[in-house]
Amino acid sequence: MYKAIFLLLILYLFAIPCRGQILNEHDLRNNIRLAKKSVADTNQLKKLGEIGFYFFNQAGSNKKKMDTALTYFKNALNLSQQLHKTDGNYSIDKTTTYLGMVYIALKNRDRGKQLYMKAISNFHMKRQVALEARTWYKLGLSAIQYRTGYDSSARNSLALGIASYKNAIKIYHKLNETSTEINVRYSLADAYFLSDHSDSSENECLDIIKNYQFSGRKEIAGAFMLLSTTNRYEGNYNIALPYILKGIEYLKKTNDTLSRESFYGELALVYQELGQTENSIIWYRKTIQLRERVPGYSQTSIFRTVGFVVQGLVKQKKINEALNEILAAEKRHPPESDFIKGTIAEIKGYCYEAQKNFPLAEKNYLDMIRLITPGQDESVFLYIARLDIAKFYVQQKKYKKANLYLDGLAGKRFFASYERDLQFLWYKIDSAKGDYLSSLNHLRNYKATSDSLFSIIKNKQIAEIQIKYETDQKERDIKLLKKDGLLQREKVIRSENMRNITLGGLVLLILFIGLLYNGYRLKQRNNVSLNQLLNEKDRLLRDKEWLIKEIHHRVKNNLQIVMGLLQRQSAYINNNEALEVIKNSENRMHSIALIHQKLYQSESLDLISMPEYIDELISYLKDSYDLGNRIQFEKQIDVIKLDVAQAVPLGLILNEAITNAIKYAYASDETGIVKIALKRMSDGFNYLTIIDHGKGLPAGLDSENIGTLGLNLMKGLSKQLGGKLKIENFNGVIVKVSFKTESAASYSM
Repeated sequence: MYKAIFLLLILYLFAIPCRGQILNEHDLRNNIRLAKKSVADTNQLKKLGEIGFYFFNQAGSNKKKMDTALTYFKNALNLSQQLHKTDGNYSIDKTTTYLGMVYIALKNRDRGKQLYMKAISNFHMKRQVALEARTWYKLGLSAIQYRTGYDSSARNSLALGIASYKNAIKIYHKLNETSTEINVRYSLADAYFLSDHSDSSENECLDIIKNYQFSGRKEIAGAFMLLSTTNRYEGNYNIALPYILKGIEYLKKTNDTLSRESFYGELALVYQELGQTENSIIWYRKTIQLRERVPGYSQTSIFRTVGFVVQGLVKQKKINEALNEILAAEKRHPPESDFIKGTIAEIKGYCYEAQKNFPLAEKNYLDMIRLITPGQDESVFLYIARLDIAKFYVQQKKYKKANLYLDGLAGKRFFASYERDLQFLWYKIDSAKGDYLSSLNHLRNYKATSDSLFSIIKNKQIAEIQIKYETDQKERDIKLLKKDGLLQREKVIRSENMRNITLGGLVLLILFIGLLYNGYRLKQRNNVSLNQLLNEKDRLLRDKEWLIKEIHHRVKNNLQIVMGLLQRQSAYINNNEALEVIKNSENRMHSIALIHQKLYQSESLDLISMPEYIDELISYLKDSYDLGNRIQFEKQIDVIKLDVAQAVPLGLILNEAITNAIKYAYASDETGIVKIALKRMSDGFNYLTIIDHGKGLPAGLDSENIGTLGLNLMKGLSKQLGGKLKIENFNGVIVKVSFKTESAASYSM
């Protein structure tokens, strides 16, 4: 029953949006202050109306707040009449409907209806047909929303609501406002269901589906869900299941993502009633995830759904998981009212009872009754709470206490499964009292209800429906997987092609650099012979200097162009391995480009100052990997100058070793130090060491047999230097390179 009430509440909120902009107590006090000070104008009228709506929306079952709302709406109506306001949200007629809404909420249905009818008559007389229809709709919503119990007054409220909906439907049909007409017809079907006219409710929903299911309107899905709810309520799960599955399929077709949580919740309820606990838990959790994404979503709906998950877990004997489920939900959503605290106590009671911690379970069940009871007279939530505590006491064989809470539930409207449980509890209680005739009647009712819920034919139909649905789902999943597989294969092929192109480009680039370098060396040798021509000495020297600088400049520019191309290409690659290869290639080319930059910027055309070069290389790598202050670099660099033949391989070795230390020595959230030293020793050798104190090489890994590109590159470059490479794994990684300078004139101490 509470599901239908919840659906009606959604419609009510849709039809009567909050007019006010008061969000908190501060806004309320500010509006009250302004309303008192304002002159009698439309601004004061607006403030009075906003305050009235604030108290109305906050009231719930709080009569004092509802009376306050009534006072402000009365003042608003008086001011609207003084101002002769004929249009806008607070016109005389609209404010009259707001006042009627409050009277109905205060159980004065006759006075509320009188005010609504007065506004309807005025709208009709003024031929404001759309407003007339909307007011009929609001009257119907108010009459049904604020009925209580199942007495004649409640039946009269339902009858008033149904009649009002029908009047609204006639007008909307004439106006050809199809979407609104469907919404009102859906409300009418819900009202039929609440008034025990299930056949009329089903016929209304079926008529909506028949006339509009091919229109593509999202509102049609609601008819499928109400059909499911109606049949689930009556215990016809073999009919409820296909309807809710069709509703979910319709949501997918219309791309309606806003309503998914209600439909998922209904499907979970059907699976729960069918005893398919695992399926119900899956769909309940999907429902909770969607509801928690909506700011300010009803805590009642969230915690009731959490309660169903907990009941399912308890049924599966996952008691600790069930308790953690409610504790986590309580932490995410601190309870906003005593009613929510009572609901949480009820759910915890399930867990403690399953743990056989009966004193704590009883305490929580009693807290549930104490906190839920105020303001919940004739509420289905109170009925279920009383049923839960009665079940607990029957299990404890405390039949008198159980009977105390079951007293008064006879004749109340329940789901078929709840009615079955109720009959079983009465059977147990009457048996304990010795009233065997009454006990036998309740046992017969229990058996009859159970048999009607799960007959052989129904079970067969349900199984067939599930098989068909699951088959359709699997076929769709297979198609999606095939499509995803083809897309993934295309991505892999593109990635491999791009990698091959990149490697080919690198080979061509290296050949190009080699040719340029050979040309440079040839030019140097030619210059030696040309220098013998004393008459052209000065001119040839100037030409040579300019040409060499230009070569270095162009080499550096060409390298930067290739680096830029690689960076742009990276934006189109999703393969992490290819991206890593490109980034490493960029760093290597930068280390070479930096050498050529130093050559054309310096006075010397063939010697590189290693302290300056290493400083700039480290600075680039820090920026490239966005290190900030996470990794510190300690340098001990002698004033050594190397020619380009040795500077290039040494620069590449430095790039590889430092890059490896940045990437692998320390975790991404860890700080560390990398030490770099380049020393000129008395034996004529230069010694380069790069040390980190990170996690080192993996245990059992032989550094001599590592086959990575970076290590092979460092080995080859060390040979090109005419030196030796050694890697040690001691409190981190130590990279050592020893080599001899090609000429004694190429360094200084």
